[in-house]
Amino acid sequence: MFSIPWYVVFFQSIPELFFVIKLGFKLCNIEINNKNILIISIISAIFAYFIRKVVKVFGLHTLLIIIFTVIIVVLIERIKFVYSLVGVLLGALISGFLQNTISLFLLSVTGRNISNVAEKPILAIIYFLPCLVIMFLFYIFIKKKSIYLIDLKSMARVDSFEHR
Repeated sequence: MFSIPWYVVFFQSIPELFFVIKLGFKLCNIEINNKNILIISIISAIFAYFIRKVVKVFGLHTLLIIIFTVIIVVLIERIKFVYSLVGVLLGALISGFLQNTISLFLLSVTGRNISNVAEKPILAIIYFLPCLVIMFLFYIFIKKKSIYLIDLKSMARVDSFEHR
């Protein structure tokens, strides 16, 4: 697996995690304030930076980052684990779909391949920008239209860390 430089963490991982959380939880009708989302995104991005240096199995780093992010959401936002998992997975699914679709398109248009992106990490940031814009616009749309896939708002928060 390819490790990522610090500037990819700053310009791609943190914004991506921010919108993964923002979109995923909005689709569950759960509000999380932007300050906490930013804190969660920074912590998870730092974890991603180090885990990508260690894990060599393709896809495993993504699974570990998702699990870590869910745990951080539970700890900071006190949202039940299963609902945190649903929110993070929804956001990750949207992000993954957009990145795969847009990246494949951009790679074919530019005549580059995934190895080129690995050799020049700035390309990962450039290829991510359209995804970021689409995720932002999608968030604005679902917020304005009050769209959610599942309403977990009333049962998501944990009153205490004891599960009932």
